[in-house]
Amino acid sequence: MAVTAPWGPVVRGLDLSIGKGEIVGLVGESGSGKTITARALLGLLPQGWTHSGQARLGELDLLLNPEAARGSLRRGAIRLDTPMLWAVG
Repeated sequence: MAVTAPWGPVVRGLDLSIGKGEIVGLVGESGSGKTITARALLGLLPQGWTHSGQARLGELDLLLNPEAARGSLRRGAIRLDTPMLWAVG
């Protein structure tokens, strides 16, 4: 997955696999793209920003279907906390 702002790429080459039942924490330095990655997965990028690639939850591509991604968040399949922790159900 990649995310591009109007001025250029901000997340490049993200490749992450999370197995069913695994809990994953996304950590990194300030400005490394953690929040933008989560926003891309949920279809909440700022205006003018774009994403490419795939982000799958089972058979669902979250980048192509952000409403379903937000539904997964509501059902608890994806959890965002501070610090950001993701659990795939």
